Amino acid sequence: MQAAVVVGFVYTTYAVGQFFDKRNPISYFKAFIAYVIGMISFSLTAIGIGMMIDWIMGN
Repeated sequence: MQAAVVVGFVYTTYAVGQFFDKRNPISYFKAFIAYVIGMISFSLTAIGIGMMIDWIMGN
């Protein structure tokens, strides 16, 4: 399972890095940062929605 996570992470970074600029190595760093920021913002949004639902339901 851990190997699959690493492979998925590397592949996603590579694919997004290809979108920015294939020849520039900094593009892969930007892709990595964009992926991490996206995952963090998604997680925080999901947690926030869950907390809001709990608050509305009175739990």
